[in-house]
Amino acid sequence: MQGTTKWRRVTKDAPCGVCGKTSWCTVAEGAAHCMRVESEKPVESGGWIHAVEVVLPRLTRPVKRLTPDEVESLVRGCERHPRAQAQRTSLARRLGVSVRSLERLHVGCGADKRSGLEFSSWPERDARGAFTGLVRRYADGVKKTYPGTSHGLIYADDWRGDGRVVLVPEGGSDTAALLSLGLSAIGRPSNLGGVKLLTQLLKGYRGCVVVLGENDQKARETCRCGVCNYCWPGRFGAVETAKKLQSRGFKVWWCVLPDAKDVRAWCEANPFASAGDLLQVVRDNARRV
Repeated sequence: MQGTTKWRRVTKDAPCGVCGKTSWCTVAEGAAHCMRVESEKPVESGGWIHAVEVVLPRLTRPVKRLTPDEVESLVRGCERHPRAQAQRTSLARRLGVSVRSLERLHVGCGADKRSGLEFSSWPERDARGAFTGLVRRYADGVKKTYPGTSHGLIYADDWRGDGRVVLVPEGGSDTAALLSLGLSAIGRPSNLGGVKLLTQLLKGYRGCVVVLGENDQKARETCRCGVCNYCWPGRFGAVETAKKLQSRGFKVWWCVLPDAKDVRAWCEANPFASAGDLLQVVRDNARRV
């Protein structure tokens, strides 16, 4: 990508004009840098340039960041909402987790001011335990980060457990599923997110750390490697996270559960399984980097 052309990441409002995807590619007025579809203009760093009709939406003003006290107040307000307990009970039934696991993660309830749609609130924290972010999860599965907050880790106050092993899945619902089994867990905000915070939170931890990746391998359409961030984001994120933690001296493994997309799906498929059953599957499939 040469010259002074202003390239921007694709979004839902401005997808790639070539492959139609909303991730990985970049766009500019009249052009797209597609990472999936070839053209006669390859880019040395990867991908291909295409001439397309693209009209970019106007950039909105940056959202004002909430102060730590404001985020704390937001989280506590949702946690103590009049319908919070009913929301946790309904959510626990829908996700197949315990109400207590949601309480330990400070999950609450709220409603959009404009639409009135109710959501469950999932707080995220820094390594000191302070709340930094809030993810709103709606009944249709849509997730939105509350404006002005920042992503962090998802964990309970007593996350260390017996100190022997901690599992590090992706997302809040998988974290809740592990807590429901009585296991120690720290949730990552995304497949590659939260590594710096993890190293800070795990400082001094002497037990084993197992990074769990989602079994979300995609069909090999254009990229045929089968293991990159596009082909298999869950595995790629788990391996990369494990590598970074290992480089900082932690005893770490990575694992993708067979025959299930993620921890919660595994628990749904094995409703009578115990913590020991899941740990055995992890042991059988865990790998060092």
